Amino acid sequence: LAYYFYVWKRFGKDPAAHAVRRYSPPDGMSPAQARFISQKGYDDKTLAVVLISLTEKGALRITDEKHGLRRGFIIQNNFTAKQPLAPEEEAVFKMIPDQLILNGSYHSCVYKMQQQLTKSLRKMNEKLFKNNISWVLPPLLLLSLLLLYWNYALNRGLVSFASFKTEGIALFLLLIPFYCFFRIMKEYTPAGQQIMNEINGFKQYLSIGEGTRVQASDPTD
Repeated sequence: LAYYFYVWKRFGKDPAAHAVRRYSPPDGMSPAQARFISQKGYDDKTLAVVLISLTEKGALRITDEKHGLRRGFIIQNNFTAKQPLAPEEEAVFKMIPDQLILNGSYHSCVYKMQQQLTKSLRKMNEKLFKNNISWVLPPLLLLSLLLLYWNYALNRGLVSFASFKTEGIALFLLLIPFYCFFRIMKEYTPAGQQIMNEINGFKQYLSIGEGTRVQASDPTD
């Protein structure tokens, strides 16, 4: 754990962040890109962001669907958009059938869209992150060597099965901080941090400027 903390502090901590004031999104950036960059990768809301953007651009029509206690959405493909689509939006749009029903159950079409969207966004934004994988591997290699040794010792009768089992569980538990460490070691490059600063500036404008305007507006307008 001390190794993890030192390496994260030295190599995994993002550059100093600050909000760059903006009244519009960074040039050429789609909502899905902004989500992907701010989360340092794909998450469950990224596809939803794309679908909403496609709806705003007239490419899709989304309506509510409710059967008893179960709620879902019906997505209808309009086969054309009123505004230009971002590359990742175009990739997802091409995969949407005439009608798609989302009700919480597994859908192979949604899985394929998630895979394509992740691939597209990674390709577009890979230069904005550093994975620092070289600092993640040493503890994993050490654990692998220990497992190989204990397996050898067990086969040679040097240790009991109970001891092997106990220490094996301990090693497995050590994989939990390893996984967490792997997640937090991804950091922004200087270019990535600059874009993130601009995203934060625009988010600040939306939360303060637009929020104040909406609260002051007449709800009957």
